[in-house]
Amino acid sequence: MKLVLAKKTTFSADVMASFWESFNGNHPMKLVTFTPEIRYHFKEKYNGFYAGAHIGADQYKLQKWNYWDTNMYEDGFGYRIGATAGYNLKLNDKFVLDIFVGGGWHQGFYHGKYNDGTPGRYEKTVNWNKSGEWLPYRGGVMISYKL
Repeated sequence: MKLVLAKKTTFSADVMASFWESFNGNHPMKLVTFTPEIRYHFKEKYNGFYAGAHIGADQYKLQKWNYWDTNMYEDGFGYRIGATAGYNLKLNDKFVLDIFVGGGWHQGFYHGKYNDGTPGRYEKTVNWNKSGEWLPYRGGVMISYKL
């Protein structure tokens, strides 16, 4: 979804989801993210370079890459605050090609669980375990169509 806020300012909201029960065997990779973003276009809206600022939320059940040789995964939620840099290429009056990368701070709250049926949690935190990192977490090529 994209909305025009001012001459060079737009609002964009993205939703991304993965419903994989397992990735490469016994590695869960289920997630849903929602990312609303304000973008400033340096030339004109939807044509040329832009910079964006966003805050988003996510929910996940996944096994991080550094746990792939274990029977552990994380089940939780989090939020992100970050920035995006991108380029819009106007293909015609209706189509725009959007190339972008972004990242920022992610704060996660999760329960560490076992994926082999072992009861309980692998971490002993009373409520939620927490993990905060600076990460590159957005990037892609998107084609937009103007209704």
